[in-house]
Amino acid sequence: MQPTKLTEAFIRDLPYKASDYQVRDTIIKGLMISVNKQSKSYKVQRDLWVGERGRRRKAKTVRHTLGTTAELSLDDARTRAMQVIAQIKLGIDPNAPAALSGAETWTVEQMFEEYADDLRARECADRTVSELYAQVRRYLDDWKPIPISEITRTMARERHRHISTHHGKTVANSALRVFKAAYNMALRVADDPDSLPGNPVQAVTFNRVRSSNRVLMPDDLPDWWARVHVLPNPLRRVMHTLGLFSGLRPGTLVSLRRDWLHLDDHAISIPRMKSGEPFDPPLSDHMASPVREALELGDTLFPCSEWLFPTRNKQGVVKATALDGWPSRTPMLSSSKNSAGSHFLFCHPLVARGTFSRCFSGTHCHERRRYPAAASRTDSAITRPVTPGPAPRDTAANSLHPAFFNVGMNVLDLVADAPANLVERGAQANASHGLQPLH
Repeated sequence: MQPTKLTEAFIRDLPYKASDYQVRDTIIKGLMISVNKQSKSYKVQRDLWVGERGRRRKAKTVRHTLGTTAELSLDDARTRAMQVIAQIKLGIDPNAPAALSGAETWTVEQMFEEYADDLRARECADRTVSELYAQVRRYLDDWKPIPISEITRTMARERHRHISTHHGKTVANSALRVFKAAYNMALRVADDPDSLPGNPVQAVTFNRVRSSNRVLMPDDLPDWWARVHVLPNPLRRVMHTLGLFSGLRPGTLVSLRRDWLHLDDHAISIPRMKSGEPFDPPLSDHMASPVREALELGDTLFPCSEWLFPTRNKQGVVKATALDGWPSRTPMLSSSKNSAGSHFLFCHPLVARGTFSRCFSGTHCHERRRYPAAASRTDSAITRPVTPGPAPRDTAANSLHPAFFNVGMNVLDLVADAPANLVERGAQANASHGLQPLH
């Protein structure tokens, strides 16, 4: 694209595309916005010249990433771009290995900047870097100008105790663990590791924090279903419904894009999960229904939005629904999908897994071991004889209908209006794999 005067609005409207492209700024020569499939980043590109005046030669062209649009405003990007360009004019390569810049002399702020660059180099998610900056800003902001060599063990212990008292034990552990990881990187890249004292966080006794283990039990479904269906926002209603049926993490759920949907192929193509790998969960009929409803609502409420579940911020800008205030885990129904499903389909558990999730990589039974009582109730509900007919959804008496038990299992589509078809599918899968059904 042609160079242009970059503005926040112009950058926000740039479309994501399959191949990367850049738009250069006409205000700061060398600054550009780079757009890929999932994110938009500010970058600087300038020629690096070395040698004495009159005999200077071009060493190479340097391209340096300043940060994503989620981390930096346009004004901040221009300020940083001028600083990086000044470095390049002095013959300093901003992409030189961290060890060459003297980790021994870093301040806390410089250390976290280097650590953020390291996370990006390892292709960590943009949200990981954003959360890093947020934690430093909230809990370690007054440490930024202090050289890392002057952060003592006593300071680390007192800061952990202060955060625990005023903000909570979990965030105290998280903030100091982030500092520990960044400091370990500084030790790793320092020219002389002995010039830095040992990691001060080694002296911290971390709080014992129990996992919340938020699990949606079968008996909890009627109340959950009723509360979801009185939400005033219709998009939120279908979003929570899809979350129940798909088992997607909240962060993935709210960031779903329309161009990831392949309704004709009954799948969603998610380019990057928390693991860093792509994932294509198949869409059962019960998952496809809220997806179609979300598309219709989005066309009416947020025309031309790229998100499946869009919302507006205080400035009226359309964006993906945020995770602020959400639990860190997706509540899920405790169930043993393959064993219970195999009895329902009269087939082997391995075939049940392949029939439900199109995958034969093994079975997940950790929920059964941790919550045996809930697994027993789930088995009983799934294997209960069902009269063919439309799946009832609105009464407590029918809340344990098999159609609800595709929670966290992608396509466990035990629909009551087609039990014969499911049994036939199980029999066919048995025959194709030479396995005998369980009775």
